Amino acid sequence: MRYTFAQPVVDLAVLDKTIRTLNLTGFGGLSCDGTSLFAEFEGDAEIPAEDKAALDATIKAYVYAPSWDKVREDRIPLLDAADICFRRCFDNDMDTAALKVYRQALRDVTKGPDPLKPVWPVKP
Repeated sequence: MRYTFAQPVVDLAVLDKTIRTLNLTGFGGLSCDGTSLFAEFEGDAEIPAEDKAALDATIKAYVYAPSWDKVREDRIPLLDAADICFRRCFDNDMDTAALKVYRQALRDVTKGPDPLKPVWPVKP
């Protein structure tokens, strides 16, 4: 049985070793073809649901962790620019409510469901 996942940007040997610590029934190893990651299992039977859930969670952690770091890195200049704009508005007694909402939405970007497709807020 083969389960396919998006290709993670990680060391497959480290991920394979981590998955082996889960003691999944029939786990044979990982392979990849450059675009996809495959978890190989012995035989044609489906793996138990709890094993599948543990595998999914582990792979998602490895696939998404580096991606969230990239989103955080991309967010820094946006937060810096929003802070400058906020200070200018505040210093000139202008309304800052929209900027407060925008800044919070920028901070909340990493709470989204998919770091590969972050939903960026629109600057006011």
